[in-house]
Amino acid sequence: MPFSKLLLIFRENKAYYWTLTAVFVLLLTGVILGFIFQHHISSFYQNSESVPPPPNMTFRLILIFTGGIATLIIMGWLHSKLKWQTSEEMTNRLYEITETDAKTLSNVMSELAQGDLSTSMTVHSTLSTGKAIDRNDLAMIVQSIIQALQNCARELSNLTDIPCKRLCYVGADSFLEGRKCGELMGTLLKGEGQVIISLGSFKATHFELRRKGFENALRTGFPRIKVVHIMEDHENPKILYDLTTQAIDTYPNLRGIYITHGATPYKAAQAVQDKNKSGLIKVVGHDLTDDTMEYVSKGLISGTLDQNPYAQGSNPVILLYNYLVGDWEPFTPRLLTHLNVVTPENYQNYWHPDHGTIQSQESLNQLFKLSNKVSEKPLRIAVFCVSNSSFWLPVKAAVMNAREQLASRNTTVDWISPVEDETIMEISKDDFCGALQSIIDQEYDAIATIVMHKEAVPIINEAVNMGIPVITFNSEPISLQALIQSITDQADKLIH
Repeated sequence: MPFSKLLLIFRENKAYYWTLTAVFVLLLTGVILGFIFQHHISSFYQNSESVPPPPNMTFRLILIFTGGIATLIIMGWLHSKLKWQTSEEMTNRLYEITETDAKTLSNVMSELAQGDLSTSMTVHSTLSTGKAIDRNDLAMIVQSIIQALQNCARELSNLTDIPCKRLCYVGADSFLEGRKCGELMGTLLKGEGQVIISLGSFKATHFELRRKGFENALRTGFPRIKVVHIMEDHENPKILYDLTTQAIDTYPNLRGIYITHGATPYKAAQAVQDKNKSGLIKVVGHDLTDDTMEYVSKGLISGTLDQNPYAQGSNPVILLYNYLVGDWEPFTPRLLTHLNVVTPENYQNYWHPDHGTIQSQESLNQLFKLSNKVSEKPLRIAVFCVSNSSFWLPVKAAVMNAREQLASRNTTVDWISPVEDETIMEISKDDFCGALQSIIDQEYDAIATIVMHKEAVPIINEAVNMGIPVITFNSEPISLQALIQSITDQADKLIH
């Protein structure tokens, strides 16, 4: 019996605790009495020839100690026969709850938040005795339960988060992006294997939505593919390389890696190559950066998802101007860009090593045309965005191109970053929300913004209430309440 289990026995059972105490009391008493009377006892037996001398004190102590240890072993054996199996079974059940049912509950809530009102849940945990799982630390299990419940509470909050009053959203659906990558991974692995997920940040809304969509696709379409680890790389190439290397060593049966962002998938592919696992471990990521596409062209990245970043930069600016001059109203609350899966087999249609990203005709067709009207008064449009990775280069290029077009229409366009150092990968909600509030205070005529943190939604709503039109792009949180309100608004437009 492991020593940790023995300690657990004494913690949970007072009888064993008092038995151990009694053994040590007897041992201590024997030592004290031996020292006190040893001289007198030895003198008595030395003068007596008819009575054999007793065992010496050392032998006496050995007998006492051996008897105590034997008692402990017997009681521990009885405990293992009568009660330990039950404790181990309960530990296994707790582990099953945290690893299966609590996570399933969290995913069901996520699907409900996305509008899937047909979702359901089956509890897999049972009380039958199965193969023992080595989980001796009950405190760890309880902590896992607490963490799972916190995740459930967070997903429940997503159902009731306040809707964003923005004019419309331009960009990809992050949840659907994750689903598409999950379907690709499932096909690549032929429905079986272990995968890991790397998020740029656990706090970023769009990364979390992609993760949920990815896991949803695996759970519903490829149940034999298991996500064994989720890590956070902070969109740092070195961190992702190190984490990927560690994961390959930790999970010898690893077959897939999904990176929820476009900054560093190539580093995961490089780690796979350096560990001689190319072809065995599939890498799936996002966006068409030059670093990523170089590895796609070599077959070291199995697939990446294009979300038309140029349209995400151009359309919000053009549409805000058209709205301000009275030539446009949003016909739908979400103007979603088309998603293209780029693989080693078709990458030539989307990227060239000498020219970078290729704007396909399909991508160009998603660009909105600028109104011919010229504003009678000077207009100022703010674009609130980051440029901390190569993904944002075509976004910023599109904004700059729109700014040149609008310069002849009495309109200025300002690109504004949440922080002065644009190389910072993780931007806190305080910095993000503070910078957004500063833009509102400067009384811009219109704002196009990403939504990195859901705490920015009340600030956007405040701007809208002040009469400032806002278009969000690239990412935004979504809730069931927002979805229902959107459906209601659309129904009202159809009626009138």
